[in-house]
Amino acid sequence: MPPINKGYLRGLASNFNGYLAFCTIILGISSCNQAFETNAIGTTQAMPYFIKQFGTCNAAGTCTLPTYYLSVLNAVPNAAQAVGVVLAGLLMNRIGRRWSNFLMCAWAIMGAILMVTAKNRAQLMAARFINYIYYGMGIVVNSAYCAELVPAQIRGIAVGAFYVSFTFAALVMSGVLVGTAKIGSNLSWQIPFALWFPMPVICCIATYWLVESPRYLLMKGRDDEARAVLKRCRVDNSDMAIDEELATIKLALEADGAQGRWSDLVKGSNLRRTLLVSIIAPASSASGNSFTSSYGPIFIATLNSISAYNFNLIGSVIGFVGNLFVMIYMDKIGRRPLIITSALVQAACLAAMGGTGLQKPAVTQAGTNFIVACVLIFNTSFHTGYASTIHAVIAELPEQTVRAKSQLVAQIVNVSIGVGVSYATPYLFRADAANLGPKVGFIFLPINLFVAGFVYFCLPEIKGRTLEEVDLMFMLKIGARESVKWKPESTAAGLMELIPESKTADFAEGHNFENPDDKKAEGEAVHVERTVATLA
Repeated sequence: MPPINKGYLRGLASNFNGYLAFCTIILGISSCNQAFETNAIGTTQAMPYFIKQFGTCNAAGTCTLPTYYLSVLNAVPNAAQAVGVVLAGLLMNRIGRRWSNFLMCAWAIMGAILMVTAKNRAQLMAARFINYIYYGMGIVVNSAYCAELVPAQIRGIAVGAFYVSFTFAALVMSGVLVGTAKIGSNLSWQIPFALWFPMPVICCIATYWLVESPRYLLMKGRDDEARAVLKRCRVDNSDMAIDEELATIKLALEADGAQGRWSDLVKGSNLRRTLLVSIIAPASSASGNSFTSSYGPIFIATLNSISAYNFNLIGSVIGFVGNLFVMIYMDKIGRRPLIITSALVQAACLAAMGGTGLQKPAVTQAGTNFIVACVLIFNTSFHTGYASTIHAVIAELPEQTVRAKSQLVAQIVNVSIGVGVSYATPYLFRADAANLGPKVGFIFLPINLFVAGFVYFCLPEIKGRTLEEVDLMFMLKIGARESVKWKPESTAAGLMELIPESKTADFAEGHNFENPDDKKAEGEAVHVERTVATLA
């Protein structure tokens, strides 16, 4: 772990002004509801009064949740998430990031009402379906919105803040669940569900004070509004700094040549980028995380070891601390090392868990405790590597004009695989089905090994890069391992070289794209006069 350097932390903080911090916090708050719902559903499934309300009871009064219903309850909502992803892709390009965020939060309020008032399985399923449309929209809207709004130096910490708020919300919910589990009525699960109201209401109201993404505004030809947004969101909001950032963004849009059409996803450097996000996006769903999160408390309950509620609380603490670490250090360590290390540690945990499950005639109590430890270490690794890092990569990799569409494709792949994994998982570990128990770890083991190899050989490093520098890196076909040390002399000058000669004169007039480092070496003051009007 890197040392806690006050200068490093102070440097991160210096890139935030009050308004940008406000925007980041509000976007982070909007991710809390998914943590509330996922955590609550995963744990209330082990609560007696939840099982009595939605399960099947025999003549003796013993109630259980059928395996098929658990599969449907946790898998079908993932299909709704795909609907949300599609809606987000359509809305973001039509009404922008800001109002897409407002609509999805308003939608979430309806899902919260249905969850609290649910009386039967159909109503509970409908509520989860509505909630997951909101979650699908949030995955695309919030990550793209934040990545386009903040400067490169803090993009990792800003996107990571989503998952810190996510895991903090999960921690709060875990504490609530430990308390309400002792209530002898339906309030034991209804009180946790009621916590879903405040966050979307806050976000709906706060949208009034948010600004639109400057990159979206430039793509729509609203240059003056984009300038005003950058002036408001940057610590250095001098005319020279704002003109330079606007000019570089427009250069990237022009150099890529994409018009935001679906066909652009497979043209030029976008084909590589589309493939990368489509392969890396499902890594979270297929890694075994759905097993430890959605079914973790139920699985732990079958081991007769630690309390399912205490296990959930410990896991939430681990998740919060892990994501806090990643939020701070993602831009220092890099995306590649975090994902690779996380994948290898998760593979080791799954192998150990599966191997322990091979004990004959039955797993000993010591073996059971070891399995619980493996699951907790798996969760620690997931939250300090996969969780926020992969979603940051998905937000950063796509080219600007097709970012929404690229994320849409990636998340549809992710959700499709997630539906299959969520549906199959209870059939794999439960005694009334395949009865693999802890041996289910062997199913997810090879996926984590594949992810580690794929990231090492195929995924470029993008820490600390502007989105325009990422564009240039892909246009120049920089390899994954080469990217770790690659740094352009001048992003703007590199992009200029890629613009057709017929358009170069318009961009070059009134601009000096020389390498600033050369001027510094000569002891000259760096002064780059950039006027966005000449780029129109």
